[in-house]
Amino acid sequence: MAEIYQRARELGNALARTEEYRALLRMMDAADEDRELVELRNRIRELKAEIEASVLAGEEPDKDLTKAYAGIGP
Repeated sequence: MAEIYQRARELGNALARTEEYRALLRMMDAADEDRELVELRNRIRELKAEIEASVLAGEEPDKDLTKAYAGIGP
């Protein structure tokens, strides 16, 4: 079993050295610096939390809320 974890660690290290992974990290950093994108992600999180709270309370989420959530994105 220890060998599996060692191999997984080696694979993770090898992947972290690829140009594709480095490009992904650069894109993630750029996304974090894009104010409009950060605001949109925060709004999505807020809407999601409100919908989840309704569902957990056994209630139907507000239609305007679900429309707003569904309307965000492409």
